[in-house]
Amino acid sequence: YRGFCAAQQGREAKVLWESTHRGGDMFGFAAYYLLSPFNWIALFFSTRDLPQAMMLITLLKTGAAGLTFSVFAARESGFRKGVPLFSAGYALMAFMFVYQQNILWLDAVIGLPLVLLGIHRLVTEKKPLLYAVSLGLCLAVNYYTGYILCLFAVLYFLYKAVMTTAFTSKEGRHACCRAAVRFALSSLLAAGLAAVITQAHTGGEQD
Repeated sequence: YRGFCAAQQGREAKVLWESTHRGGDMFGFAAYYLLSPFNWIALFFSTRDLPQAMMLITLLKTGAAGLTFSVFAARESGFRKGVPLFSAGYALMAFMFVYQQNILWLDAVIGLPLVLLGIHRLVTEKKPLLYAVSLGLCLAVNYYTGYILCLFAVLYFLYKAVMTTAFTSKEGRHACCRAAVRFALSSLLAAGLAAVITQAHTGGEQD
């Protein structure tokens, strides 16, 4: 973060760029560490005040996780009275506390409810756009947590498809198969949206 802020603010930029060019790929470095939109908040702080910036970013990410979960819970269950309580529980779960010192992984917690809501809309309303875009953004922001979200998305889709469609009837099975095709195509679209960034991850690892 110190090098990122220095580069963006025009201070010590030459040192940052020279070090990455000698020992690695700058684009791959940025793709791994710097693509969270919350990182730009650090630009408003001096390098000496970066601990305060990290605290603010952590708090905002925690709040954003609660917000996205509240949207998912309200749309999924339709029961709004308990949404604030469960949203707070989601935002303050142990994972968030354990990784407060590695806030790189917290963006996946923000994106997961949107991915699940996208699957809900894909299965029930035949609208795949939210799922494809939200998963693509999660993969772009952080590949390592993004692929875990992909695995969870597959499991949640199977659950949602079986619970939503009349799987015991022939028509229900056909509807489930059509939903599976939409899910697969939307997943490929999400991977395509993030392909440039994930390729940078791969290149950075090879370097």
